[in-house]
Amino acid sequence: MAKRNVGSSSSPRVRKPRKSRKPVSGIDAIVKLAATVNPANVLDVIAATTGNHTTTTRNIGRFTLRRIVDFQNWSLEQNAAWQLDDCQLAFVWSVEYPGAVGRVFGMNALPGVRPTPNAAAIRDAISIVRGVRSDFNRGKHANTVPAVPSESYGSRRFDIRGTEHTNAPVRKTA
Repeated sequence: MAKRNVGSSSSPRVRKPRKSRKPVSGIDAIVKLAATVNPANVLDVIAATTGNHTTTTRNIGRFTLRRIVDFQNWSLEQNAAWQLDDCQLAFVWSVEYPGAVGRVFGMNALPGVRPTPNAAAIRDAISIVRGVRSDFNRGKHANTVPAVPSESYGSRRFDIRGTEHTNAPVRKTA
């Protein structure tokens, strides 16, 4: 067979390394990082881990390649081993789906959609995690009733007053 001349240059193409503020290698790393998350730092940690994501689809997970509902159900089952609270589960969901646009993913900054997440986004995400857990435990979240109900670990009450993203633009006062 004859060799095809594909390019004019004989040197291989050099790719620039991706910039990453905080490397995340998979779902296990996300869960380990989630254990350090609380309402005071959740927005900054999400921004650091999803700032340069290259996900092209918003409904397929970055690390598990699962659809959103399937991943939510799976993570609620796994939470017996992980023992994450609701804020930490919301973090895991947000990092797994950085391009998703539902209210539970409101802690992700999406240019042109929601550029600056705030305390209301955290409150909404925690509330939705609780609602998804309730539906999951009743078998109403595209699942059958689980043998062992999912529960929240850690804090049930969160003080999220004044929790703001530190990369938010600062307003000048006169």
